[in-house]
Amino acid sequence: MKADMIFKRGGYVLPATPDGKPIYKDSESGRIRDRARLINYYNKGVKRFIFRPYTAGLIGIDCDIKNGKNGVAELLNIIGLEPEYFTSTPSGGKHYYFFADDRDYVSLEIKPGLEIKSRAFITIAGSQSNKGKYIPKGNPEKIISLPESLKRIIPVRNNTPAPIHTPTGGDNISLNKIYDVIRKQGLTPSEGNRNNFCFQFARYARKQAHRPAEVMNFLSFLNSSDFSNREIQSAVQSAYRGAR
Repeated sequence: MKADMIFKRGGYVLPATPDGKPIYKDSESGRIRDRARLINYYNKGVKRFIFRPYTAGLIGIDCDIKNGKNGVAELLNIIGLEPEYFTSTPSGGKHYYFFADDRDYVSLEIKPGLEIKSRAFITIAGSQSNKGKYIPKGNPEKIISLPESLKRIIPVRNNTPAPIHTPTGGDNISLNKIYDVIRKQGLTPSEGNRNNFCFQFARYARKQAHRPAEVMNFLSFLNSSDFSNREIQSAVQSAYRGAR
C-alpha cells in the first residue's frame, strides 16, 4: 500500500529499520501522517516504512512463497480471483489489501504462507530492505471489500464473548468442559471455522489459567492435511497475546 492512500484514509506510517522493526515506539510523536514528514525521514536515510492496516480501514494479506509454502495459491483457493492491486516483496511474495469492516480481526497465519495483518505491521509500497524493494502493482482504486470467504475463516477478537462460567470450589474449568461449553454456544471446529474455534477456545482457556502448551496439545486432534499444527499454534498464541 502506498503512503498517500494510507494518509488519505486517516492512517499513519512509522519509520523502520531495514529488517522491518519500528525505529520508535508506536506513539503519536513518532507517527508520520503526511508526505512532507515522510520525505524528511527518507532524506535522513530511512528507506523502509511500516503501518498497521486497520488504522486506514484496511486489512492486509501477507503471502509468502518460500520454504515449500505458497501463500498466493492458498489465497486464490479461498477467494478465487487474484486482487488487481498488490505489492511485490523482495522475497517473491505479495501483499494484498481489502477494505475492512468494523470487526477487530486477529493478525495471524491462517494458512501456510498466508498471514493476516490487521493490527500487525506490514511494509508499505516504495520501501526498501536489505533484500530489495517493495513494488506496487496495479491500481489501488480497484481495492474491494474483504470477501465473505475470508471473513468466515479469520478469527475476530471479542466477536464471541467468552462463555461465563463460575468454577466451583475455586477449581479451573477443565479443557474438556470448555470444549463442551464452546460447542453448546454454537462454535464448531468445522472446515472454514477452525481458526476462529481455536482462537475462541484458547481465549476462554486463558481466562481459566490454562497454559498455551496445554491448549495446543488439547487442540492437536484438529491437525489434518489442510489444517496444520502451525495454524493451531498461531491461533492459540494470538489469543494469549491478546491478554489484558
